[in-house]
Amino acid sequence: MKPHILLVDDDEVVLMAVSAMIESLGLSCDTAPSPKIAKEKLEISKFQIGIIDLNMKGETGEGLVDYILDKYPDIICVILSATEDVDRIIAVLSHHRAYEFLKKPISIETLKSTIERAHYAYHQKKMRETIPDNEMLLYKKAIEIFDWKADISTKDFKALGPNIIHQMNINFFQGEGLGALISTIQMITMYAKKDDTKGIYEIPTEMFDLMREGLESTNKFVKTLSLAQTMLMRQKEYDQTIEIVEIKQIIEGYADELQSFLSIKQQSITIGNISDYTAIRYKKKTNFDKEAMGIVIRELLTNAMKYSQKNDIILVLFFFTENFFEIKIMNPIYTGKPEHELNEKNLQLIFEPFYRLNNEVDERFLEEGVGYGLGLTVAKRIIELHDGSLYVNKMKNHVIVGRDVDLAVTIRLKIIP
Repeated sequence: MKPHILLVDDDEVVLMAVSAMIESLGLSCDTAPSPKIAKEKLEISKFQIGIIDLNMKGETGEGLVDYILDKYPDIICVILSATEDVDRIIAVLSHHRAYEFLKKPISIETLKSTIERAHYAYHQKKMRETIPDNEMLLYKKAIEIFDWKADISTKDFKALGPNIIHQMNINFFQGEGLGALISTIQMITMYAKKDDTKGIYEIPTEMFDLMREGLESTNKFVKTLSLAQTMLMRQKEYDQTIEIVEIKQIIEGYADELQSFLSIKQQSITIGNISDYTAIRYKKKTNFDKEAMGIVIRELLTNAMKYSQKNDIILVLFFFTENFFEIKIMNPIYTGKPEHELNEKNLQLIFEPFYRLNNEVDERFLEEGVGYGLGLTVAKRIIELHDGSLYVNKMKNHVIVGRDVDLAVTIRLKIIP
């Protein structure tokens, strides 16, 4: 299906010229000479792409972009301007307010490629609203591919390729990182000014900062894939042991490392006591590699923060059964969109590669330990290499008054006789 485009510009000449180019590409286009008329057209027609001039009299293009983002979030906005105000352009492009920037005058080749990318982005956004059947096939295939006891090299990776593209787009191109880096490089090629006397190109400081941030995020992405590959392919079990009574202090250290994340929503972590008399008296031990378990604990605590709300308390509790020691990380459950609700189906998928309960990426947690939809998969593998298990369930909260049912992620480790 071809996109229907809303073109907004108070310059009649530009409006006619650009709309003619759009129609010459075989696409449909409605024009509006002001944000007021654009809003009227938005009420009666469905658009996939909005191309909006920044410099209009009265209400600015930024105001219309924000209006569309609020009222019609599916529409992909592209900003159009002859302005050299870099700060203003960057402000509109940041935080996904607009998808891309077109500088006047526009060539038909540039317009065509921009519309194609925007239309693709529109489809990706629509796909993220639900988990279609082909993604369920992906997760079933992922279960087979990431079967730790099988020879991974014999798996059919080709069959995975077409179905995995959607989740990779969510995890790799939302927020900062590759997407931001590519957009910034495109802007630099447009705005870099050559100084022939010095033999250099000059670029605005803001663009350089954006490029550096994108590069740092991209480097993190590469390191994440390397870490995930190392952990997922590892066969040797962890054999470092410690006394169980030491674990609380170790986890407190992990929690201290996450103070910057806790401050995002003014949350806190409460860690219970290890009070089993037998474990203390007889210095019972369990397998616990501090570096590897640090990855697990930090990942689980970060996930609890992401899915909790402001001022929530995340609990870390310790339990003993006959032969096992359990660490439970608990956070409150909130209702929301039906596709984000916890149920038996998505609880089974939660540890699968690239699966996210919520398809939107919270950019405030982009520095999380593993990330990119691989964190819980890696965590599960690490626990299995400790001869333990990792599982998720809903659990009654008897600790905090007013909290009914929590999400509990449990690490179960064997007590060494």
